[in-house]
Amino acid sequence: MSVRRPPPDRGFTLVELVVVMAVIGILAAIAIPTLAAQRERGYDAQAKSDLRNTGTAELSYFVENNAFTTTLVDSPPPASPAPGTVYYRRSPGVGTLVASFVGPIGTASGATPQTGVCLETTAQSGTVWTFNSQLGGLMPAGTTCP
Repeated sequence: MSVRRPPPDRGFTLVELVVVMAVIGILAAIAIPTLAAQRERGYDAQAKSDLRNTGTAELSYFVENNAFTTTLVDSPPPASPAPGTVYYRRSPGVGTLVASFVGPIGTASGATPQTGVCLETTAQSGTVWTFNSQLGGLMPAGTTCP
């Protein structure tokens, strides 16, 4: 009767390990730029969402008071909000919101009577986003207030 011996342990060869490392490197080179682009799109989405929400709050204020507010505050509303103030929340990484009020289409910013509001902010990606109530809301990237 013969005794069966287990097969000798065989590891990976150096060539096999180098091939696996090369494949992992190629996959990482493809994936990292894609993930970075998704991150930039996330920053832009935060800024656009903040602009839409604040623009909607401004328009709601206009409907109730027949005038735009001159005070935007970056905080949750307190128990007794100040009159003439619109409160908004700014997402982390979104720049300060700048508001300007526009008159009838074709007139300069700050004109009287005020018939629209233009809000502008910069996302963490560096892209400038604008909300213009007279031109249909959120504007294409890079558009600035008049």
